[in-house]
Amino acid sequence: MINKKEFQLVYLINLVYVFLVYLKHISAYWGDEVSTILSPGSTSAIVWHYNISRIYHIYIILLPFLLVLPFAMSFIDDNKNLILFALQIRSGVKVYYIAKGIVCFIGGFLAFFVPLFMNFILNHVTFPDSGLTFMGDLYDINFDSLVTGAGLTIEARGPKTWFLPLFLASQEGYTLLFCILFSIEMGIFSTFVYVVSFVLKRSKLTLLLPFYLITACFEKLELIYRGREPYLCYSILSYFMLDGWYGKDPLFIGIVILAVLFIIVLGIHWQIRRDQLE
Repeated sequence: MINKKEFQLVYLINLVYVFLVYLKHISAYWGDEVSTILSPGSTSAIVWHYNISRIYHIYIILLPFLLVLPFAMSFIDDNKNLILFALQIRSGVKVYYIAKGIVCFIGGFLAFFVPLFMNFILNHVTFPDSGLTFMGDLYDINFDSLVTGAGLTIEARGPKTWFLPLFLASQEGYTLLFCILFSIEMGIFSTFVYVVSFVLKRSKLTLLLPFYLITACFEKLELIYRGREPYLCYSILSYFMLDGWYGKDPLFIGIVILAVLFIIVLGIHWQIRRDQLE
């Protein structure tokens, strides 16, 4: 898996992204007082900050395309190289598709998590534990209202801060948890694209479009309903990225992920039955 050029490309892009974020934070805080520097947990590549605003938004745009590459195109490769039937004879049709799906999830997860974890380690050996988080200053008298959303002037769905007890106990552990959740989400979406390749199996280029169109539709909903109350965030790719934004409802993203998992299971089962009948 790690020898595939597509996986290596995604891994490299993620690595470049996290190091650019790291360098941007260093350049922004060079020579500043400790009290004005973000804590290690808040300088992560999945945490939005004005220091990295441009890089962050470019990365969000690239995400739908990065999800396709790690292992989702393997079915198309096997089919084009005329080795699909031989592989299915060796392992069995059912084992072939299930194993491919599992490897696709693992590949998608690792391509994102390993660079993020490297970024996590670098941040902890570089930045001081100042108490300044992406949600505000721990020592600010208004910090409670910032993390609970008590000061919001707009009604929004979901809690202002997920897993609040963990956030208050350890911002580093909180950030690491979201690095894991974000990577799991990317692995699931990568497996979804693998299932889509059962239908769009003639060209790799066409495989780049479906998930991009799906996320574009959600982003359109985000623009349409942004000013309405109770506000709900529709940007599914940013749910596990820490931008301090409100309206991120665990129920909504849970339903989306369950729907994607259902399509994955149904698609693999359908393809297995189809090949067995043939």
